[in-house]
Amino acid sequence: MSTWQQVFLVARRDFLQRARSRPFLATMAFIVALILVGGPFLSNAAEPDLSRQVGLVGALPADTARVLESSGQAVDLEVTITTFESVQEGETALGDGEVDALLVAGSADDEPRSTPSIVWEEEPDTRLQAALQNAVSSLGQQEEAQTLGLTPAEQRRLLAPEPATARSLQEPAEDDGVRQGVAFAAMLLLYLSVVLFGQFVMIGVMEEKANRVVEVLLSRVRAYQLLAGKVMGIGTLALLQIVVLAGALYFVADRYLLEDGAGDAGIGLGLIVPLIGWFLLGFVFFAVLYAALGATATRQEDAQGIALLPVAVILPAYFIGIYATGEPDAALVQVTSWIPPLSPFVMPIRSAAADVPAWEVAVSALVLLVATYGMIRLAGRVYTGAILSVGQKVSLRQAWRGADRVGSRP
Repeated sequence: MSTWQQVFLVARRDFLQRARSRPFLATMAFIVALILVGGPFLSNAAEPDLSRQVGLVGALPADTARVLESSGQAVDLEVTITTFESVQEGETALGDGEVDALLVAGSADDEPRSTPSIVWEEEPDTRLQAALQNAVSSLGQQEEAQTLGLTPAEQRRLLAPEPATARSLQEPAEDDGVRQGVAFAAMLLLYLSVVLFGQFVMIGVMEEKANRVVEVLLSRVRAYQLLAGKVMGIGTLALLQIVVLAGALYFVADRYLLEDGAGDAGIGLGLIVPLIGWFLLGFVFFAVLYAALGATATRQEDAQGIALLPVAVILPAYFIGIYATGEPDAALVQVTSWIPPLSPFVMPIRSAAADVPAWEVAVSALVLLVATYGMIRLAGRVYTGAILSVGQKVSLRQAWRGADRVGSRP
């Protein structure tokens, strides 16, 4: 039997063992259901109420309603008008929530055309306040224009001047925000997958070592083949979970969250395939590290301390990735996007938030690929030297030297 056939059999065994477990299936079903149910809820929560009720009180100009509606449209509000006979009646309606604000005509004796006042129940509505202030200003200008005896054409030129032209040196990329969001979601999924499935790898190695199943397996396959198969099987399960969750997220985003659909927002294979590549490289790097560390432990107490070592690297990378969403050109972000194993967390965010040359992304991926190969060689040797040391904790130095005695180098 060839090496790859043996690796495949080990991978198939680990994949099916985890994929058929009821806790895993129940958790997957729950998360997918949560995403599908939460999509419509988030869509409704994300859509603000753009309708407002305004009450008019007193002798306001005849075209007040028209000016208010026009001012509301300028700030994306649909303004509905209600007229009240007295201030008391209007304030009662305001207190009962029937209207959002009152516009009360000025009534000073010495200023027959005094500026109308705006009445709120408590805190002003910022968007509605802008519309009301603009309407009051427009009404005042109309009144002054009529007082000065301007012709209708002159009033139009005064009150509605030609807008200034505008141009941009570069067209803004409309999908930048979406691309950053997708890259951030991929980084979050990578973090969760590495922590969760990496510990699956470590616990699986420990269990096989503790119950001596590994001795039976090593009678048929080499240690590095067993390591590769375990990482491949559990890694495939992790990738499957990512695909299922990403598919659910894509459906929700396309159906409920993105107005023009996911495709028009720039979420396509050109964005998703590189993210999957970064995920695979990052996962393999940490999975073989978890496997090697698991081979040096024999008790759950040892595993708890050992599991913190990869997390000590993953957490800084995760936080730098968050920082990169707002500061993609910062020196810290640029440097860490080249350094394995930080690069699979930082480079996807940086390249989504800024214009990173393609050669930089390619070189960063190549460096990570080389580092991943080196980690496989290193972890394979540690795994080989420690996996048969049943009943005792093995230091990394002992595991390294033990690989020579086993006589099976990766």
